[in-house]
Amino acid sequence: MAITDDFLRTAIDSIRSGNLDAAKRILDGVLRGAGRDWKAFRRSAGTEVVYCWTSEEFVAYSDYRARIPSSRPHPIVWKAGSYSHAFYLLALLEMERQNPAEALRLLTEAAHLEPDHPDILCLQAFALRQLGRVEEAIASYRLALTRRPWALPAQQARAWRGLGSSLIDAEQLDEAEAALDHSLTLEPDSRMAWLELDYIRETRNERQAQSIPDRNSRISRPSPDQSGLISTP
Repeated sequence: MAITDDFLRTAIDSIRSGNLDAAKRILDGVLRGAGRDWKAFRRSAGTEVVYCWTSEEFVAYSDYRARIPSSRPHPIVWKAGSYSHAFYLLALLEMERQNPAEALRLLTEAAHLEPDHPDILCLQAFALRQLGRVEEAIASYRLALTRRPWALPAQQARAWRGLGSSLIDAEQLDEAEAALDHSLTLEPDSRMAWLELDYIRETRNERQAQSIPDRNSRISRPSPDQSGLISTP
């Protein structure tokens, strides 16, 4: 089955509606045609061909390239159907099934094809958090913030928010607060960021009042942030 954005949109709609089996059939079918030599960005006859996941990504990349001094400017063409996106969606499906280990395996495949994509790195970090591998999750969120200079503001906000939550897991509250504050400069209405900041404040107040050790907080945390994980072509 040749990969197209129509197939990916159908898979996305199936995931959103909870029809995970249908989504898996579609994604398994398109990934049978994935070659190890596929590249998200490549040159062909003087033209740069890019397989961005969304039109917003394509505009951001085109603007970024236009700002880079070059003696040989070249046209940029957006082609439909990203195999890295398909692997990502299959991993997201496994996260919906509470299977972070399998999701992580699929994200390794996605990262092999597009190692700098913030959504791949953020979902990888989210899966690592679910597996209790907090330090690795922190490292993955930091990569999501640095690997792609033209990342969208929403992708940057998600990475800062995830980094803040992971730093809370690691009991690094000052650093977590700074990361969450930074995320709010990009998405000031993020309910998850405000809830995590409330948790930090309440935890500090409880520890100061009761003089309890750092890891004994009894304050409940909000559920992990899963907002914005699906990008529609």
